[in-house]
Amino acid sequence: NGTQWFVRKAVPVANSSEALHKVGQIDTKHEFIVENSAVASLPASFGKDTTATISLKKYEPNHLVYTYKSASDQVAVFSEIYYDKGWNAYVNGAKVPYFKADYLLRGIALKPGQYDIEFKFEPTSYSTGNTISYGSSILLILIILGGGFVAWKKRSKTEA
Repeated sequence: NGTQWFVRKAVPVANSSEALHKVGQIDTKHEFIVENSAVASLPASFGKDTTATISLKKYEPNHLVYTYKSASDQVAVFSEIYYDKGWNAYVNGAKVPYFKADYLLRGIALKPGQYDIEFKFEPTSYSTGNTISYGSSILLILIILGGGFVAWKKRSKTEA
């Protein structure tokens, strides 16, 4: 199977407890467990293109890139832990939804085509921290430049 694979059948469950109970009862090579709340995001029909491909192109702890090609709708499951607090999925740079599959993995519905799929770890606390850091740096530079300008003006007045 590798670290990502296509599935052909969804097995809907009501909640995480039911998902955990069902995991050992399905063929995870071809089926996946999905909570009812995510079923609406799935295509009506998927997994028909047996020549479809998906492969890991780039791996970093906070950025994964996969290449994808299919002539029909697909659902892919990734052997990465589902964690929606900071992880975002992108298809060709556009943010797309993903869901919890098989109790703890990531799943994503994919349209036909050939493109890259990315998962990026972008927690809001990190971007907020960066914004504060950049803002503080700019403020510090302005204070230093302003202080230098005031000193230069004072020096100019005393020499005149």
